[in-house]
Amino acid sequence: MHRPPIPGAAYVTARVNGRRCHCLLDSGADISLIPSHFVDSALLREPQHNRLFAANDTEITVDGLVTVPVLINKRKLPTPFFASSNVDEVILGRDFLTQNRVVWDFNADSMCIDGCQIRLTRKGHTGPRCRRCRVGSDVVIPPHSEAIITTNVIFGNFRNIAEEMHWTTVPSEPVQGLRVARTLVPSERPIAAVRVCNITPRPIVLRKGQSVSTLQNVQIAASCFPCRN
Repeated sequence: MHRPPIPGAAYVTARVNGRRCHCLLDSGADISLIPSHFVDSALLREPQHNRLFAANDTEITVDGLVTVPVLINKRKLPTPFFASSNVDEVILGRDFLTQNRVVWDFNADSMCIDGCQIRLTRKGHTGPRCRRCRVGSDVVIPPHSEAIITTNVIFGNFRNIAEEMHWTTVPSEPVQGLRVARTLVPSERPIAAVRVCNITPRPIVLRKGQSVSTLQNVQIAASCFPCRN
């Protein structure tokens, strides 16, 4: 019996460096990407270039190069990755597809490796993916004080964006007593400076990789003021 196509079926279930996850197949990406927190930083090699650009010119910061095993249907595939703090999922690019002679059957929502047919799926989420900020490095916010912290922007996707599109942090309280202010964030930058306020009498410690705020799409309104003679 023929199964109907699954909208958005571009993910394969695999074990990457021992971690079970859904990997995005992306024939439009020249290289494969892995979230930096998936790998031991001590294993990262120095990349030739520490910046990459997605198809929509979004800048992606590269923390290093690493080769880790990707286990798909009992097949162990050593795969080179660029590790980045700006992604939150494993992306298997054209280098992986070419190296392993992958045949992608879009009509059947499946991929073929070494003659073995593997069913593709959708990602577990059902809602739209959003951008958000994560702490770039461990930081301590002193009591009763404001601070501007460096965060990594996690891109929900790399689709083309309008030139007039802008983003701001959403005012929130990710940790009890820590308030995140609304901050305008450049649309294509991998790093954002976010203003926070510790309203408690104790220091608050934020750890690298900790989520600080989601980002909200906004439009900049131009104000017109009457001329005075």
